Formats: sequence, C-alpha cells, structure tokens
Amino acid sequence: MLFLFLNDFIEQFPMINLGVPIKRAHTPHIEPLPPDRHTAADYLRQFDLLVLNFISRGNFVILPRLWSNSEVHRWFVNKDPNLITAILDITDGELKEDLLQSLMDSLGSNKHVLPEVCICFLSLLAEQESPHFQDFFLFFANMLLHYHQFMNPNESDLNDVLMPASLSDDKIIKHMARRTLKLFVKNETPPKVTHEDLVKNRPRSPVRPPIPATAKTPDLPERH
Repeated sequence: MLFLFLNDFIEQFPMINLGVPIKRAHTPHIEPLPPDRHTAADYLRQFDLLVLNFISRGNFVILPRLWSNSEVHRWFVNKDPNLITAILDITDGELKEDLLQSLMDSLGSNKHVLPEVCICFLSLLAEQESPHFQDFFLFFANMLLHYHQFMNPNESDLNDVLMPASLSDDKIIKHMARRTLKLFVKNETPPKVTHEDLVKNRPRSPVRPPIPATAKTPDLPERH
C-alpha cells in the first residue's frame, strides 16, 4: 500500500532528469547527484543546502527555547555534523522530537519543497549503509503523511497504510526506496508494482499527526 501511494504521490510532480537543477520560482531547489557517484554524505549535504535555502527565506520555524540549546546552536555556527544527523544524535529525547517536529512542520507544509526533500531521503534510504537508517525512514514517512494531511485535511486514510507494520526489515525499505527514487529521477513509465513491493501488514496504531509550529525563525549567523 505504501508503494502504491508513493506511485500516485510522485505522479503529481514533473519528472526530474539526472543532473538538471530543480528550479521553481521563489522555492528552494537542489540538483540530483549522478547515481554512480553519490554517497549518503553527499545527500546529507544536499539536504543541508536545501534547508539553508529554506531558512534564508524565513520558513524554518525553531522555537526560542530550542534555539538557545547548545546542541541546536552548534549546527548553525558551521560545526559538524550535518543538520539531520545532529538532530538525531541529540541525547535529550524531548528536544530531539521537538526539533524533528519543527523541521517536518516547516518543510512538510510546503508542497513545492517536498519533492526535493523526498529525493534526499530516498537516496539515503537506498544506500547500503547510512546512519540512523530507521530514523530516516520514520522522518520521510511522516513527511509524506504531513503533506497529505496539509493538502487533504479531511482525509485520514493514510494513517493505516503509510507505515509498515515492522521497521526492522531494512531490505524492504531499501528496495522500496530504490524503486521510488527511479520514479523521481527518470522520465519513464513507472515500473509495474508486484506483490513483493507491497507492505503486507498494516500498522497496529495510526501515526500521530504532526503539530503545526507557530513561532518565527530567529536571526541566524552566517555559515562560511
């Protein structure tokens, strides 16, 4: 069901040719990397650039109490690691969830930026090895759910089909990511979905919808 939904979801956007920048007026964009050269680190950096572009337009919401936290502040003063990894590495569980929620709220409610976000995360999920693999998948799946709820506020059917029953089978996730990524970057007919592509089990409980953020973005220091 997830793969079928992704097929329908992706068909809403123009196909993207490899190596061609994704340009839309007044929206952030990234350039897909050649598949024979990209690494997980490359796409993490692409995601960073995308978010920096988004932040520069005042669209990324961070609550003031989170901005004052040293673990959050270190990324914006140009220190390693990358944004999403820095968030996932935070040991304070509540702080981590708040930041991930802020990021999803900011990106997930903008229909123009979501295809670029999906390219980054699908590429990461298709890697043989990537840090925080399951966390990346959860973030990506919730981004799709957030977008669907933003565009279709009266529909909640995806709660029962978006998430696989088990997130322990990395092979299924990687297979779906590779197949779905091809739909983003190749201008061709979507591949036929087989029984193996479908998620057999439904989740035991629905995914909690994201809570919209309300605060404004603080002034950010320059990155060099």
